[in-house]
Amino acid sequence: MRRSRSIPSTPRACGNLIGVLVAYGKLILDEGGVPPFVLRDVEGWRMDVGNYPDRELMAEWPAGYTTATYALSQLTSADYDGPDKQARLQMLQQTEQNGLNDIHDGLPAPGVPGQQPAEGAKAPQGPLPAH
Repeated sequence: MRRSRSIPSTPRACGNLIGVLVAYGKLILDEGGVPPFVLRDVEGWRMDVGNYPDRELMAEWPAGYTTATYALSQLTSADYDGPDKQARLQMLQQTEQNGLNDIHDGLPAPGVPGQQPAEGAKAPQGPLPAH
């Protein structure tokens, strides 16, 4: 059987693919989720690297998926604290500190009368952020 290529931006069947979706227990508990859970209204695009447009709309998924019925006691109520969260927090803290260092480099220490900024330093616009 010969297959024809789809025209870009038209819906396309995606075939039999397996996707793993993970939901964090605290989110489900906080939002009052009640098992079984139903996944529906799934939309997606297939990346078509090197072509324009660079993505193709996949056909809508006509059916939903219903999970097994889990006991709410199987879900955690703890805040998520995985390595990806810690890496993101560290990156944000470094970015914030670098920004504060850029603001304060070359400026006089607060409360030191008569001290001038270093040559080439720009005075900030508005008040400095509180620490």
